[in-house]
Amino acid sequence: MAVYALAILLLIGGKAVPRVDYLAELNRPAAAAASADSAWPIYREAWIAAGVRNRDWRVLHRDPSDNRAFEYDVHPGDLRWPQAAAYLDTRRPLLDAIRGGSLKPSLGLLAHTRRSDWSERDRLALFGDDPAPPLDAESDSESRLVRVLLPHLAPMTSMAVLTAADMEYAAASKDSGRVLADYRALTGMAGQVAAHPVPADLPDRSPANREDGQPVADAHLPRASRGNTSCAR
Repeated sequence: MAVYALAILLLIGGKAVPRVDYLAELNRPAAAAASADSAWPIYREAWIAAGVRNRDWRVLHRDPSDNRAFEYDVHPGDLRWPQAAAYLDTRRPLLDAIRGGSLKPSLGLLAHTRRSDWSERDRLALFGDDPAPPLDAESDSESRLVRVLLPHLAPMTSMAVLTAADMEYAAASKDSGRVLADYRALTGMAGQVAAHPVPADLPDRSPANREDGQPVADAHLPRASRGNTSCAR
């Protein structure tokens, strides 16, 4: 009886002391990567300069007021294509940074559990000037977890949309070199995101586990180039 009483007291008054810093373990590869091998410094400064969080790439929608987050539906020959092409022309510095950063072997961004743990420049790139948004009770748990632990996913997807649109622009302009560079940028970013630390309770988004079986990089490619690089030839 005394043993049970002692066990109850320990259960009530005890405090768990984790012996393994799992966040540090998740971050070990990124922390060990040399800065010269990390894409994050390049992306961070490019995102800040371009205001990636503003989502001004909605001009790539047939309906610019469309609030869908991560796709484009204006293509060469469409009525709005001249405006979309002009917008892509203004995004050359960002696209150049995307192509350069995508060649790095690692993303190099450390995962954190609190916004205050990131540096000031990191916060500006990931969250912009907005204060921390409230996690409303109606948001599902996965969305809240992504917003807190994986804030780079939305800007990375925005860059994939922009690069895919530019790839189609390059193909229409018969610029095979730019088509190939954009394709390589998409696959490079996909590899960087796939290798980034992800909490174990997030659903697996790796290419092998997409419901449609389509590789992550292909998800944002122009229709004519999905699954092949023929348009780069």
